[in-house]
Amino acid sequence: MIDNKRVLIIDDDREIWQAFQNVLCPSSNGRLISGRRLTTLLRKDDEEEPPLFPDFELSFAAQGRDGFEMVNNGQEKPFAVAFIDIRMPPGWDGMETAVRIRKIDPNIEIVIVTAYSDRSRDEIVQAVGSPEKLLFLRKPFDPEELIQMTLSLTTKWNLARREAISQSALRESEARFKTLVETTSDVVWETDAAGRFVYCSPVSEYVYGYRPMELIGKVYHEMLLSGDDARQTEKLFGENAKNLKGFHGIEHDCLLRDGHTVPIESSATVVVNDSGIVIGFRGIDRDISARRIVAKEKKLLEAQIRQSQKMEALGMLAGGVAHDINNILTPIMGNVQLAMLNLRSGNPLEENLIEIQRSSERAAALIRQILAFSRKQVLEYKVLDLNTIVENFFKMLKRLIRSDINLVKDLQPGLWPIIGDIGQTEQVLLNLAVNARDASNANSTITIRTRNETIKEYDLFDVDRKVLNGEFVVLAIKDTGHGMEKETLERIFDPFFTTKKEGQGTGLGLSTVYGVIKQHKGRIRVESSPNRGTTFYIYFLRAQQDACGDQLEFPTAIRRGKETILVAEDNDPVRMITVSILETFGYKVLEAENGGKALKLLAEHHSEIDLVLSDIVMPEAGGKVIMEAIRANYPHLPLILMSAYPQDLFVEDAVKQGICFLQKPFTPQTLTKKIRETIDRRKDDRP
Repeated sequence: MIDNKRVLIIDDDREIWQAFQNVLCPSSNGRLISGRRLTTLLRKDDEEEPPLFPDFELSFAAQGRDGFEMVNNGQEKPFAVAFIDIRMPPGWDGMETAVRIRKIDPNIEIVIVTAYSDRSRDEIVQAVGSPEKLLFLRKPFDPEELIQMTLSLTTKWNLARREAISQSALRESEARFKTLVETTSDVVWETDAAGRFVYCSPVSEYVYGYRPMELIGKVYHEMLLSGDDARQTEKLFGENAKNLKGFHGIEHDCLLRDGHTVPIESSATVVVNDSGIVIGFRGIDRDISARRIVAKEKKLLEAQIRQSQKMEALGMLAGGVAHDINNILTPIMGNVQLAMLNLRSGNPLEENLIEIQRSSERAAALIRQILAFSRKQVLEYKVLDLNTIVENFFKMLKRLIRSDINLVKDLQPGLWPIIGDIGQTEQVLLNLAVNARDASNANSTITIRTRNETIKEYDLFDVDRKVLNGEFVVLAIKDTGHGMEKETLERIFDPFFTTKKEGQGTGLGLSTVYGVIKQHKGRIRVESSPNRGTTFYIYFLRAQQDACGDQLEFPTAIRRGKETILVAEDNDPVRMITVSILETFGYKVLEAENGGKALKLLAEHHSEIDLVLSDIVMPEAGGKVIMEAIRANYPHLPLILMSAYPQDLFVEDAVKQGICFLQKPFTPQTLTKKIRETIDRRKDDRP
């Protein structure tokens, strides 16, 4: 079958064109020259017609340059054969035309057509470069000879093209296979039936340490395996050779050149000859070291998830306990302070009430630690001076540290300010100091140091292996105790992990530190080694504004008011003491024991109400519903949300948007101060 039938005729005699057309395209319309003239051109009797043959696709050019351009422009659809007249004045002659065409298309079959020539055949062959794909045809030519020549040359051209395409496809396939084999990270190999290597891809040098030529002729299981793996693989090859089966996903430890081992997954198929006899195996070895690491990490991650779920459950339990205790402490603390206000100086009950107040405050502090651990406490961020916090807390720390341990401070003057919650920052300082104390022996030293540090990227990494970069205020707690090994160091922030004896530690101190610092967007770094002590570095981000003055809140005179407050609280003792405190200091109060009644009172008396004080969790409607109702209908009405356990995520978002929050338990001073500040701020904000 002829695919390409394109033939180019280059001749300055248009009657020659017609002769070619009549012979090679017998179905074309009519003749342009007489039968007698055609006879002189074709060497046939005038009355004999040329033999019929399927038409070729003919193109014509009168000059060599024109024919050259047609060949040059037809590269996408090339000519199979070019018939070129040797004499074509005044332009290129046939030899020059053939030479130029051969340069741009080395595959075209060229036929030099001549009746008389100034050039010899040898001269033409030498000029064109090779007798291959070069024939001569003398005028006048025989139609059958012309047809047979054209048919043979086009068939030859198409066969050569198919062969070239096949060879190109084969080369591409071989190159693709070679690229895949040589670039894949898997070792591709082939053995004979006895397991001796006959081929191995170059990556074997990187996987096994052996170059391919060092493995050729060696037995697979003898060279790369040992012990049970070698015996099992030898057996595997033998059984599969008998059963004409391959194997897939067989894992074993391969022996490297340097004596180490690497986990490998092997898969192979049998190679059979034409008789169906197994003559070898073709297989792939894959290094599964990374997979085993991933599997190990997955197992660890699953354990961490279980631990996280346990921590979440403990946090919910702790938060629930904190909620109930805070609701109990609120009326206790409120009633004690109201009672103290009504006592005359020197009353013998005053000392009892003061002790109740102190105990309540200690209980409240303990609950704050529980809430910090469960990470459900709403933090009150302020611009702080870390040096002031350390100075004010230092005396208490000296009481906590044993007398046989030296506690010193080294505070850098001009320390940059930070943004944080003062209570939680103190909690971090306390936990780290206690941890240093428990790790120290007699005559040890604990140093509390503060520094400003500007850290360039890639200089330091924190405990999460993240790069430290930027301006930080650093709190360092250093002890000269027994230090920690690497294995212990990697687990110190795990909840419940402790090196202390049973009953001497909960394992929550450092995990609480980790949680608090994460909430503050800070970082932690630890340095420790056995018998050389430990240093914890806490990195607080530098604040871009100055810290306020003294950050301790001392009791102040309770400010009175005369505004109307709507109190929504479902816990009766809490609501009663809240109402009592507010009325004691001049406020008018509307009470609601649930959210539904609060919404009703709000609708009926919104023009009289100056502030709403609402618990977050209540029957019928909670604090979130009340907040949304105020925003929609009374946007200028101040709102304070209060809770013993702010577990709803919306509280943190509400605080960020300017809604005030009051943590239970609260004292009369705290309550009235918060109400006064909120009302006055809203008045100042009004146009």
